[in-house]
Amino acid sequence: MLLTSQQPVTSTPDFFLLLLRKHHVMDPPTNFTCPILHELMRDPVLASDGFSYERAAIGKWFSLGKKTSPITNEPLECTTIFPNRALKSTIHDYVVDQRQLMKHRLLDELHAVRTNAAYHEAANASLLQYSLVNVGGAVLDTYSILHAIFGSWKEDAEVCGAAVEGLVRMVDTTDDQEANRIHQLDFFSVVMDVMRRFDMVSEVQACGLKYIQRYSRVNGFLKAACIQKYRACDMVVAAMKQHAADKDVQVQGFHAMEMLGTNFPSTAFKSGVSKVLLSASELFGEDADVVRAICRAVQLLTGGACSRLCHGGLCRRLADAMLFFPRDKGVQTQCCFVLAKISHSKTHCDESVCDVVVACLQEGLCDVEIANAACAAMARLAFWRRNATRFGDNDGCDMALTCLGKGVEEGNEDLVANALHALEHLTLEDETNRLALSTKQACTRIVQTLEASYEHRHIVLSALKTLHNISTYNAQCAKWCEEEAGAAKKVVRAMRSHLGEEELQEVGWSLLDLLRSSS
Repeated sequence: MLLTSQQPVTSTPDFFLLLLRKHHVMDPPTNFTCPILHELMRDPVLASDGFSYERAAIGKWFSLGKKTSPITNEPLECTTIFPNRALKSTIHDYVVDQRQLMKHRLLDELHAVRTNAAYHEAANASLLQYSLVNVGGAVLDTYSILHAIFGSWKEDAEVCGAAVEGLVRMVDTTDDQEANRIHQLDFFSVVMDVMRRFDMVSEVQACGLKYIQRYSRVNGFLKAACIQKYRACDMVVAAMKQHAADKDVQVQGFHAMEMLGTNFPSTAFKSGVSKVLLSASELFGEDADVVRAICRAVQLLTGGACSRLCHGGLCRRLADAMLFFPRDKGVQTQCCFVLAKISHSKTHCDESVCDVVVACLQEGLCDVEIANAACAAMARLAFWRRNATRFGDNDGCDMALTCLGKGVEEGNEDLVANALHALEHLTLEDETNRLALSTKQACTRIVQTLEASYEHRHIVLSALKTLHNISTYNAQCAKWCEEEAGAAKKVVRAMRSHLGEEELQEVGWSLLDLLRSSS
């Protein structure tokens, strides 16, 4: 079993030459090696005995006062040496060819890298295993050899990309202790450097983005310093901007945003994220994988970034995606949840988005997850009166009321909250919607929901506001609420349960005044 080095090899001799010299992976022709050093020559010179030597080796031979041939031990006519340019060129061509062969072999083995435990000493050791034994006087493990590869092949995008991909697989299959070791070896900075040097190579960028997202899943508090120090968020955005038309880079970038967003505030991402999201939604709006990835990434954004998404037309593109994938539950729910998060603009968000959300709700009334997402989207969109009217024209109030009943029946707090929130906004200013909900059945259902959810402040507040909206418009509704459902006592109980909530208390007192005046 290989021992573990405590420090990585960060600078080594040329990796190819090191293997040739130390481990004889590929024995070079005899005439390519120096008779004194027994190593491959880099600067061969011709001596008067007719043999070629490494310039430094034969020079040292002569500096010791020796005037004989190192091979025949016969006296030399002179100690003058001449450059052997023909041999030097031949050796150079050989090294290039062998390095290319080694590269292909190395790539094959990097593609098979899984965990450090996969490498053991064996008689038929692989190329990587050769490099694990006695390199630079230390016994090394797989992590250290990857460091050596990054250093020796730093100008080769293909090898560096394969090494990063192998590192990703190692992170995926290691426990927390091994993950911490990867952190201690500072691979994060190495990967960031690789991404910077090969910023034009999409395959390298995709591999680097995979490493960022995998790294974000492990290491606990250790990852914070690295991700912030090396500005991983900026690196993700830069890679996606540079390769806007590459689907793999975009998907991996969104996954990286998602993982980073679960650990760090969205303020870590600059405004450039909005442009990246909009560009991807325009180029890949008909690709379900990209649409889902965009939706998951948007959920980490807050504030101004969300309003910029509406201005850029993301609402309409999400609606188009929902129409393009009518049977894809993931696309439907995630697009609705994003529509529920974006800060919509009445200037840039047209009524077609409302129509798509209603169609989604109609198709998914029996599916709690879809109904929940669609009600959340309706609540957000109905903030603008124009949209509220549009929903009302399409029976949005009835469907929200149906979802409310379904949520209460199944004990689904999220569905109840989103349905009530939708009813609140639908009736906030639109008189048509207030009229649609001015029924004994609607009033009774909302009061019953209030009674069943005293402990949930957000549900209580939305229920009180909805009752207040429709009771203000129609005194008969207030009468129904009191006579049919005993609303006054339930409102008082709800207010007592949340004495510290100023807004809730204010709405509650106003509603009690309406109930008393109707009786």
